[in-house]
Amino acid sequence: MNIERGFVPLPQVDSQRVTLDLDLPPYAQKENIGVNVRALHSLCKLAGIEHLVIRSVTGPTSTFDPMITGITSDGTAIAAKVGLKKLVPMHESHIFGLRERIGEDLKWSDGEIEINMSELTRRLIHGKREGKEGNLHGSKDWAQKLNKAIKGGMLDLGFSNLVVDQSLGSKLMFFQTITLFGLLYGLSHGDIYTALRVVGVPVEAINLGRRPSYGDYKNEFGEYRYSLFLGLQIDRALLLALKTKTNKLIKSLD
Repeated sequence: MNIERGFVPLPQVDSQRVTLDLDLPPYAQKENIGVNVRALHSLCKLAGIEHLVIRSVTGPTSTFDPMITGITSDGTAIAAKVGLKKLVPMHESHIFGLRERIGEDLKWSDGEIEINMSELTRRLIHGKREGKEGNLHGSKDWAQKLNKAIKGGMLDLGFSNLVVDQSLGSKLMFFQTITLFGLLYGLSHGDIYTALRVVGVPVEAINLGRRPSYGDYKNEFGEYRYSLFLGLQIDRALLLALKTKTNKLIKSLD
């Protein structure tokens, strides 16, 4: 086993922020599956996730129903290579501690990624397309599938926490800020002053109103959720997408 820098063997992962509860079969050789703990911590910080649990579950699997193109003389159906496919994702994500009021968008949430081991195993055997064989024995293919599933889960968590599931007030505050910058573009000095009074004052009032308690939004690791925007944290979401794409989270150590 070649332990690469930054990757910790799965059974040896010990983190206060990320809990890995993955029930893998012995032939997956989990001791040869490396976890990039530092990268996971970095993605959690960007996504506004204070504590993350990644666990395996048993769930439904994808199905493929071939199209019947005819019947033979003895009554046997003739199936085509095309048909109706129902794909089941390898992961599901859940956010806990969502904000409900304006100004709570800076608070931290806890997250959970469920890895559907039934679907993951099916894809290892058949591949995403039926008929393509995979390998259940050894860490390489398991690490590849786990890496893809956990990356997808982190993206779902981050975009839900930073953008999609923000409170209505936070969404309105974001669009109010964007409207302000739109009004300022190309206006005269007098018009800019009017725009600031009409649009900017309510935004600044909300911002000032939450500053005295800003320290309450620090997590137990001493981090804040800084953002260039009020309300929806688009900048963090985009940076999360970039870092998720460019970082490998799980890797075979063989």
